[in-house]
Formats: sequence, C-alpha cells, structure tokens
Amino acid sequence: MRLREFWKWAFLLSLLFISFSLSAQETKAIKFDLEAEALEAKGNFEEAQIKRNLAREIRRNNFARQKPETPLVGDPIAKQPHPFSAGNKVWLKGFWELGFRGNIPRADFNSGMDWALDNGRVLTQAGFPYMPRNTIPYQNQSVLPFISEAERLSPKEGILPTLHFSYTAENKKWSIEYSNLPMHGSYGHFAYGFDNQIARYQTAFQMYDHRLMVRIHEELDQERWFSWDFGLRVGGWTTQSSFVSPTLNQAGDLREVARFVAPSAGFRIYQSAIKNSRIEFGSDVFYTTGGTLDYERRFMQEGGVNFAGVPLVATQLYKVESSKPSELKISGADINLIYSFLISQSHRISFGAKTTGYTWSANESVLPRVTGARGEDVLSGIYNWYTTSAIYEADGDGKRASRYFVVTNFYVGYNYVF
Repeated sequence: MRLREFWKWAFLLSLLFISFSLSAQETKAIKFDLEAEALEAKGNFEEAQIKRNLAREIRRNNFARQKPETPLVGDPIAKQPHPFSAGNKVWLKGFWELGFRGNIPRADFNSGMDWALDNGRVLTQAGFPYMPRNTIPYQNQSVLPFISEAERLSPKEGILPTLHFSYTAENKKWSIEYSNLPMHGSYGHFAYGFDNQIARYQTAFQMYDHRLMVRIHEELDQERWFSWDFGLRVGGWTTQSSFVSPTLNQAGDLREVARFVAPSAGFRIYQSAIKNSRIEFGSDVFYTTGGTLDYERRFMQEGGVNFAGVPLVATQLYKVESSKPSELKISGADINLIYSFLISQSHRISFGAKTTGYTWSANESVLPRVTGARGEDVLSGIYNWYTTSAIYEADGDGKRASRYFVVTNFYVGYNYVF
C-alpha cells in the first residue's frame, strides 16, 4: 500500500510541476504578445515582430510534437552499396568515368576447312595439286603443298593500352560505355615441297574493334541489377604477308584490309560486392552483311616455267587486286567478366576477361583487276586468281568456307570517377 501511495503522490506532484511550468511559460508568451501589440500601436513593427517570434518559439517548444528519429538498425557502412553507386559531381545529368586499360590479348585462327583433305576432287582440279589455305590471310599464297603455319598470335609488347569511358544517368536508369579491343602480332613460317623445295613466309596481322553500347538498367533488388545492351561495333583488320623461295626463284606479297560496322545486342548482370565493389557478367552478339574486303597480291618469278609449262625467257611480274571492295559478311559473340572496386568514390580499379569470336566470309563474285609486265604475265595472273579464289577452291560454286578467329583478352583498368 505504501508503495502505491508513493507512486500516486509522485504522479500528482509531477503533474502539478509540469502544469506550473507550462503555465509560467504561457504567461511569459502572453507577456510578449501584449508587448508586441503595444509596439505595433506605436508604429514600431520591427520590434513587435521580434516579440511575436519569441512568443511563437515558446509555444512551439511547449506544445509542438517532435518527429521521432528513425533508429538505425545494424551498421550502415556494412550495407552493400548500389552497383552503380559512384561519382560525386553531376555533369549533364549524370556521372562520368574516364580512364584506360592495359590489355593482354591473344588471337587463335582457323582457315575454316582444309579442302585438300575434305574434298578429294580439289586435289586434282585444273590438273595441278591444290595448295592448302593460309591460316590468317584470306587469299591463298602458298606455293608449296606442305606448310607449318602458326595458328596463334600475341603482341610482342605484351600489354596494349586503350581508352575507356562510361556515362551513367543520375537516376541510374541507363548508361553509355565505350571500349576497344586491340590485337596485333606477326609470325614467320616455312612451306615445303618435293625435291627439297622450300619457301619462307612472313605475316603480320593487326585488328581493332571499337564498341559503343547503350544500356537500359532494370533493378532486380538493391544489390543486383540487369541491363539490356544495344550498340554499334566499328572494326576491321589488316593482313600483310610476303614470301620468298630461293629454290623456285619466286617472291611475292599480299595485303588485305577488312572493315565492318555492325549492330549488336546483349545483356549484363551487375552484382554488388563488399567494400564498394561489383561483379559484372554479360554477353552480346553482332552481325552484318555490309562489311568490305580489299585485297592486293603481287608476284615475281625469274626462270622456270609458267602455269602452262612454257619456259620463261624473262622475269614474270603481275598484280592481282580487287577492282572494288568485296562484300564481307561477319558475325560474332563475346563474353565478359569484370570485377571492379572503388577507392574514395573517385577511383575505380577493374580486372576483366573477355572472349570474342569472329566468323566471316567474302563474296568473290566480282572479277579482280589484273595487271602484268606482258600479256602472258596477265594470263598467269588470271590463272593465279582462279586457283586461289573460292571459284576454284569450292569446286566452281564460289562458296568458300567461312573463316573464324577468337580473341581472348585479359586487362587491368583504371577509371577516374567524376
């Protein structure tokens, strides 16, 4: 009973104290109101406003309901960030990243089909043994039947630098990205024939593939996003090769330039990781029939016999080149895997792996331009084009098997995040 009485009296005394305190504060506020009215009657509106503000502040402190603060559950720093959480300054309604990549590429080539083994008729077509296809050049330059040609290239420098930039809209709904896949290399190989015949070849290959992508983002949850990718690829490659055969008294070179512009489409998945990092995985495909292939091949021979078996009394010189660019059809796909992390919200470090496959073929229905030192040299050039083109290789129907190559690239990148 005594405890109940104690709490009863404590409650009543607290209520009386609060009532007295509020009454005193309200009396003070009323005093300020009366002083404000007196000042207004005298025309002193500035000081009257000060008095009314004091009265208003007293009543707000006594009677206004304060909004409770939302308690923080857990450690907010430990919460995974948004995968596109980067940048401190908005420019053109978005955040920009600009930097570079150090690429370590490698290319693997295949001629598409070894016709001499797959089609026995080709071996004796036109009365001469068919020479195997070159692995990298589109034109067949082999002058002897047995070759030991490389099928893999990598740059001697080891690392090839490229630029990279991206733009992400402020609302995180879409973004733009530019990247480039470079590759070049060279190799030498030998061709062998019967009776100790030999020829030495030297080939160089250089390619580029610029890619501009627009990504439409979709939120799966706070830490996982998905994007539809639509873009344009502008690429091409240049092949240069030369050979010399001291046993055949022959020498020659060729040059090929391929160019293409292809639309592409794909997807990408973004997953937030620890400490302001993210993982990206995606793929896209591209296809076009509007590419072009220009080629040029020169040949020289001293002594020996021509294609008809007639002894040569003078040096034979001719050139075979495309009269206009051949139509090039190319398709491909790539796979990307990237891990990146932010330092101080302004520096992004990336580690990536990318594999891109290219399948292509050219339409050789357009006759080339053949020039020579003499009339019989022009005839030799025409025959040379026939035996090295799809018209001969595909047994007259002109449907040469497609070539393909795969470029695998590992890179480390740095971007400054504005």
